[in-house]
Amino acid sequence: MIRKLYTTIHLRLRDEKGIARPRTLSQLALLGETAHACPGRIILRDRFDKSVEFFTFGGSLEETSGVDEMVFSLRSPAPVLALGAQRETISDLLASETESLMAEAEVRWGRDEEGFNRRLASIDPLQFYLTVLQSILFHYERAQDLENAYHEFYESLLQEKRSFVMEGLWPAKPSTLDDLLAPV
Repeated sequence: MIRKLYTTIHLRLRDEKGIARPRTLSQLALLGETAHACPGRIILRDRFDKSVEFFTFGGSLEETSGVDEMVFSLRSPAPVLALGAQRETISDLLASETESLMAEAEVRWGRDEEGFNRRLASIDPLQFYLTVLQSILFHYERAQDLENAYHEFYESLLQEKRSFVMEGLWPAKPSTLDDLLAPV
């Protein structure tokens, strides 16, 4: 929970038509209700335009605002990644890889940007996260140079997969992000 430090929050939310749209929330433009946060970056900005960034795989965003404050709570079954300002972390790599996969999938929709954003807004956050893990692992396993160059990142993702397998949450036949975000 971040109080009084940041004056705006920028992220993608599902609108009333079920489409992922960028939104900027502030004391002047509040949420008004619980909303569905879509996959993507979350940027918090203070009054001096300094920012802190996160990446979400989706979830629900709740607002509770007082007289001089706005408080948002993001709940998700998937991790919310804190992105590093000074150095590249595993969270940064995972967010970048996810954004790259999302961009590749969006290209397959051609000019149907609304269709892509509708699909993105409808995806379950945990399913999206597991599919991203599977897609990245599959890509790295096919490109040995990547696995070698980013060994720590690759091993972290493998460990994450093992945890989901042990918890019985890993799908028997996991799909790729190409499949999940494919035009219908």
